[in-house]
Amino acid sequence: MAYHSFLVEPISCHAWNKDRTQIAICPNNH
Repeated sequence: MAYHSFLVEPISCHAWNKDRTQIAICPNNH
């Protein structure tokens, strides 16, 4: 995973897991 790539995009649709190992992206942004 590229952390910088996710940091660049709006985190409003990004939900990090408790362990911050999994990422959930809203279908609209996917």
